[in-house]
Amino acid sequence: MTLEATSNLPVTTGRAAEPLIHPRWVRITHWINALAIFMMVGSGWQIYDASPLFRFIYFPSQFALGEWLAGALLWHFAAMWLLVINGIVYVMLGIATGRFRRKLLPIRPRDVWNDLSAALRGKLSHDDLSVYNAVQRLLYLGVILAGIVVVLRGIRGGGRPLTEDDPVPSKLFAPSGLIPTAAEREVQRQWDTLPAGRHAG
Repeated sequence: MTLEATSNLPVTTGRAAEPLIHPRWVRITHWINALAIFMMVGSGWQIYDASPLFRFIYFPSQFALGEWLAGALLWHFAAMWLLVINGIVYVMLGIATGRFRRKLLPIRPRDVWNDLSAALRGKLSHDDLSVYNAVQRLLYLGVILAGIVVVLRGIRGGGRPLTEDDPVPSKLFAPSGLIPTAAEREVQRQWDTLPAGRHAG
């Protein structure tokens, strides 16, 4: 029995047994992606707050992740690696099980146009939720290919010269790890009460 076949076995609930639309590994990788995206958004808000583009937009710290710029950057990069590793696992399993070939191919322009037209008119059929329509197949494949391109460009672009100013040692306070200690939180609280001009080192 293949990996795909074993992960598609029916699950018995309180009602009659119902077959799963997506195998377990697809559901797990999608939930890991959701967690990683929430981590990136939360830490991204904290990064934005450190140097806001628009002074009137501010994200409250209880909704941000990281508590300070350096901590937010650590969370952001940790989430990025979680997303990359999870994406590699997803793509490898999708290829190894044949799921991508069965679910995403073929993609014909005429089918995409017909399904898009039907969707815009509210007449797209949803009889079998386990079958993707042509627009879904095109978008899924596009997102997978875009993810691969982004990762490869990131790896390949690591040695390019910086276009930023030369680094300057910071004289600013930042906790030492992902989660600040009680003492570091107290210093951060005192730091936050200083007037904005006093923060510059």
